[in-house]
Amino acid sequence: MWPTGQQLNGPSDASAYGDDSQSNENFPIVRLQDSSGLVFYCRSRDSTSTNVGSIPHESVKFTLNPAVTPGVYQLIVSAGGISSSTVVLRITEEDLNHH
Repeated sequence: MWPTGQQLNGPSDASAYGDDSQSNENFPIVRLQDSSGLVFYCRSRDSTSTNVGSIPHESVKFTLNPAVTPGVYQLIVSAGGISSSTVVLRITEEDLNHH
């Protein structure tokens, strides 16, 4: 699965304090919600970019949570505390077999 969009890694580098602490959030959180309201978090991987800010197009792969079953889900991608608009995603048995 390959969500594509802008700011998938967030709008900024979060924060840094000298050489003591870095809290970059350069990976998206992928959330699926089924029709009954159950939420499943998926592991993101293989981002086309780890840069933050307004990058025209970036993509990220994600691995489906093992508890996900075939059906219709709302897909939401979050980064740096900002969530995307909801996208409807149909997951088939074939999708599950490829993960």
